[in-house]
Amino acid sequence: MSQPSATHAHKRFTPPAARINATGAVVCVIVAIALTAFSWLFFETSSPTLALAAGTSGGGLVLVAINWYRRKNCPPSLLLDPTGVVIEDRHERIIIPWEELADVRHVVEEVERLEFRSKFSPEPFVLVVDNFSREQADEIRRSLLPKAA
Repeated sequence: MSQPSATHAHKRFTPPAARINATGAVVCVIVAIALTAFSWLFFETSSPTLALAAGTSGGGLVLVAINWYRRKNCPPSLLLDPTGVVIEDRHERIIIPWEELADVRHVVEEVERLEFRSKFSPEPFVLVVDNFSREQADEIRRSLLPKAA
């Protein structure tokens, strides 16, 4: 398979689940405000600085927990660059040079996925397209699949 045109070089596609979203940020702010209010009520005789510190640290801990959970369970991302196709997640990075990429199959069954077949691997490398946003999925299809598909 040949490399996509130069306009598609160095394209990174990251699933929305792998990014910090507004919901996580709102939850952190709500937790921080609630902890500040509760600690201010609980420690009436102490300074408001202690209440603010408790709320800030609680919101920060919730942000760390959400980030950890998100990164632990996030789907792999896709990188198209001049050297080849890179499929990576937190635990593994698969690099398939353009010269070794034999075929890219578009399979739609329960989920839509792309199967990258290397000349040197008997099993295909699978990337689930449904994990990406609609715009990213369209761009991935335009970049990797033949025009007839």
